[in-house]
Amino acid sequence: MNIPNQDNPLLPQDNTAGPLPWSLSDTWIGLGLLVILLAASVLAVSIFKPAVIYGTVIVVFLELAFILPAVIFLVVRHANFELLGYRRFKAGFVGIGCGLLIASYLITILNNAIFVKLGISTQANDMERILAGISSPVWFIITAVIIAPIMEETFFRGFLFAGFRQRYGYQKAALLSSALFAIAHHQAAALIPTFLLGYIFSHLYQKSNSILPGMFMHFLVNAFGVIGLLAMMHFGTLTPR
Repeated sequence: MNIPNQDNPLLPQDNTAGPLPWSLSDTWIGLGLLVILLAASVLAVSIFKPAVIYGTVIVVFLELAFILPAVIFLVVRHANFELLGYRRFKAGFVGIGCGLLIASYLITILNNAIFVKLGISTQANDMERILAGISSPVWFIITAVIIAPIMEETFFRGFLFAGFRQRYGYQKAALLSSALFAIAHHQAAALIPTFLLGYIFSHLYQKSNSILPGMFMHFLVNAFGVIGLLAMMHFGTLTPR
């Protein structure tokens, strides 16, 4: 899996990736398209109040919406899908990601403890309500653990972060895309942990020239979250708010 010069930071236009076909304006337009798609979906749900059986379909659709703006610009620009970061990488970056992930969990535990102490609903409470409102927990698990990391990493790192970096540079692009990643999860208690995860995933992309290490970390984070949620629900330690 070794690639020459893989340890060097990825620049907007480098010998490995080539210039990006979408501009900064395209990046902002793609973000706007996503906001419109998600807003329309939320509005449709609030108006039509679909039956529980359609809840799973809605959850899947909301995740698939993340990849649509990126795909649209790739098609319009006749670009290679690889430019979204689907490239080989050195296996060592997975180890780096795991180390950063462990460090971030220490902050996450402290963050969640503060919100629980304040009596504010956490992401676990919100996820429990979603599980109660859909017909198939299996599809929810598949969506959360597999589909969501693929869609979100493709959009937030492969499309947004890479697009912002062309004009703003690595640090500003990482901060901005991570902030948008956190906001997109629309959960106050999860803002700081999600922002940290977004920054870690951006860092891994910057160093490895691939979104795959961050995507793998995203798989792990969501899998641990779902397993923990199901365990708390099973043993009755999760109290909905």
